[in-house]
Amino acid sequence: MAKSKIGQLSKLFCIPVVVALFLVSQFILSAPQKVQAAPPLVACSAEQIRATERWWYFGNRSVIDFGVSGSARTLSLNPQNISALEGSTVVTDTSGELQFYSNGQTIWNKNNQAMPNGSGLLAAPSATQTVASFPSLSRPGVYFVVHNGGAFETGGSGPLRYSEVDMSLDGGLGDVTNGVKNILLDGGANTATEGLIAVPNSDATGFWVITATGANEVGNNNIVAHEFDGDGPTGTIVRTPMSTPNGNTFATFNLSPDRTKLVQHFGNFTSGSGQLRLLDINAESGAMSEIVTWDLPKTGTNGDFNYSADFSPDGRWVYATRIFGGGKLFRYDIQTHTTAQALEDNIELVGNLGTNGGQVKRAPDGKMYVANYNATHLHVVNDPNNVANPDFVQAGVSLPSGATSQFGLPQTVSGCPAPKNAPVNLNVSATSYSSTELSWSGPVDVGGGTLLGYRIDRSPDGNSWTTIADNTESMTTTYQDNGLSPGTTYYYRIYAVYDAIISDSSNTASAATSDEYPDCSESYVDCFTSDITGSEVVLEVEDSCEITSRGISEESSHSITDPENYDYPIGLMDFVLQCQNAGDTITITQYYFQTDSNDYVLRKYDPNTESYFTINDYDVEDVTVNGSQALRVTFEVTDGGVLDIDSEANGEIVDPAGLALQQTNSNSPTDTNEGLKISNDLLANTGTSVLIAVLLAIGSVGISLLLLKRWGAAN
Repeated sequence: MAKSKIGQLSKLFCIPVVVALFLVSQFILSAPQKVQAAPPLVACSAEQIRATERWWYFGNRSVIDFGVSGSARTLSLNPQNISALEGSTVVTDTSGELQFYSNGQTIWNKNNQAMPNGSGLLAAPSATQTVASFPSLSRPGVYFVVHNGGAFETGGSGPLRYSEVDMSLDGGLGDVTNGVKNILLDGGANTATEGLIAVPNSDATGFWVITATGANEVGNNNIVAHEFDGDGPTGTIVRTPMSTPNGNTFATFNLSPDRTKLVQHFGNFTSGSGQLRLLDINAESGAMSEIVTWDLPKTGTNGDFNYSADFSPDGRWVYATRIFGGGKLFRYDIQTHTTAQALEDNIELVGNLGTNGGQVKRAPDGKMYVANYNATHLHVVNDPNNVANPDFVQAGVSLPSGATSQFGLPQTVSGCPAPKNAPVNLNVSATSYSSTELSWSGPVDVGGGTLLGYRIDRSPDGNSWTTIADNTESMTTTYQDNGLSPGTTYYYRIYAVYDAIISDSSNTASAATSDEYPDCSESYVDCFTSDITGSEVVLEVEDSCEITSRGISEESSHSITDPENYDYPIGLMDFVLQCQNAGDTITITQYYFQTDSNDYVLRKYDPNTESYFTINDYDVEDVTVNGSQALRVTFEVTDGGVLDIDSEANGEIVDPAGLALQQTNSNSPTDTNEGLKISNDLLANTGTSVLIAVLLAIGSVGISLLLLKRWGAAN
């Protein structure tokens, strides 16, 4: 009888609990997941990128040379009668030398002559972004030109085609490769609208060609990404649905200055309406994540059309234009306003464009320019990052006699190829007040040569260079530079040394050595003596924060000791910071003098949960400061993040953490805040679904208790 009752009891209690757990798991698994952004990677320096943006060819015979550095602006008249009604593309190499340009129907070389096989491209002449170009990253001197058949005149959409340009042809002036011209993408499907851009992938080995499906197509709300490697299209096509259709007329895509986001503009010819869409791009997978979509102002007629959009140089603002019927230039503060309603409510009119107007585009000189159809000038925004006054000047740039603006401005290459025989991805970090550490990646392709080692150059200003290592005679891609001056910025570049040649240089990278000793008089530095060790301790944070309290506590002073068998021989440092900006991530640096590294790990104590865990990302190293040996600990804490005890993004950071030694007899697994982060992220992505599931679980347990009570009363 007892066994029978126990069996019944088990069934009554377990079944609702199992059901509840199942519901919780289903809610979590079905919760919407945001596409994790993997930004495009550009394997060249900021200076090289700016050089690729040097030349603009646009409109009727209009040419602008911004110089290699982007600091100059020289206007000239194209000697040939060459015209681009709307979109165009210009390809310039990393030294600032013009290669070719195109309006989507013809490709011209740097001498302004049509390439022998460069005519007859099948782009729609009236597409806002009718053509885009980018290099092959495995075949130096080869470029792909993608041309767009989508335009309002073609029903709002059309096919994408591509052609290949080989700069070794026609005596080095370049030509379209025979047999690789007007090749259809996606089987010729009409999946392209007027917006078109090419962005590098996440590892600098290829590009994504991005467009959008048109209003008249099935699946008219898709962003479409075509993958290209060094040999051409791979056949991978990624379609990401958006919350609204893409419209049937004027459209643009532009990449943010930090290459993490896209802004999409699209309009509707019939209604005159338009929308802007902000996107995260995963350059590894080609998928997009919609951040926010909002409406542009509508005049109520189909005579005015919203036309284009681009980011400001600092990425805070999105500028957008309207053409015809009284052209306008607007801007939106996407840093302050993050919802559609807030963006629509806080639109800012920057200026009037006159009767027509045209495309707005960010330039390498830090300004923004606006085309003006059939005019002999461009409009200019001289200070587009300025919150109070962006300094818009109507008709502020006069074009040379004989040149006129049309609707469009050119696309330049969004990135540049890695030098195929040179080191890439150079990074430099300061490891002390007198040393730096360099790390880089080896050449993508040695080009048939034998790699012997690396040459390392150093500069105090990025202009005058000294070779500090002629040849490392090693394949090691790290280097420690010692004996430097405190508080000084050093610049570096790397060359690959081959048996016959020295390669082009890598990108330039820099780092500043720390001051010889932290300034204890500053509000963001606190120097004191530890009550536990009797040795000097220094706490240094960023100058945007003030240290309001600090101290060293023993593990035994906490409500519990670390259950993972860790000891804290130098204690845990408790501190409170008051920071200027809520939500900031702050670098914390701690110095423990007369202490060596000794296999320490950095552990966190959370008094709210009475728990300890290991901090994932930190550095512990032995350094010499002002002639004294010290242990330096560096990590980051985000206000309101997992390491901030008050868990609020309120400008106050509270952080008890300390260096710990694990005892050798411990077999317990080490907890880390990574696991905590994963669970927090999972809960964050499930929204109210988890709440519902938890309520169901509580209800199920309640039902089981009620059944138990009734079962007991009956028996």
